Amino acid sequence: EEASEALVTTYVNMRKVGRKNGQSNVVTATTRQLESLIRLAEALAKMRLSDVVTKENVEEAARLINVATQTAATDPNTGLIDMDLITTGTSAGDRKRLTEITEAIKELLDQQKKRNLSFDDILKSLNENSSAGVKRNDLLKVLPALKDDGILVNYDKRKETVRLA
Repeated sequence: EEASEALVTTYVNMRKVGRKNGQSNVVTATTRQLESLIRLAEALAKMRLSDVVTKENVEEAARLINVATQTAATDPNTGLIDMDLITTGTSAGDRKRLTEITEAIKELLDQQKKRNLSFDDILKSLNENSSAGVKRNDLLKVLPALKDDGILVNYDKRKETVRLA
């Protein structure tokens, strides 16, 4: 009973971490983490040759998960734990930024009269109209989506050019 209460409390606390500092869109604990917490607590009990999970097993399991999560899921830009880094490889903040860059590029390309543009032309125009500082690497990340959306016919990384649809 005590272990089960500790398990619920621990999981609820893990979920609350993402809501701190107004980061309600950052998920810090999923059902996978709950399942991991249960498995680790059970494994710790078995290491003691016991069939009964104790509150101490749950606490140690939580400690192990927290250490692992902090190492693998801390967003270097915000310092917050972001499970998206583990599940998708991209933080929620980076994904939002790339979406904004994609939309800005779409608007920019809609206004273009030329059908072929260099990466430098695109970056120059974006950075003149944005305080975010769009980098070449950001552009390379969003080009496949623009091609999939039919905005671009092609892009050439070697020549650093795009051809509009």
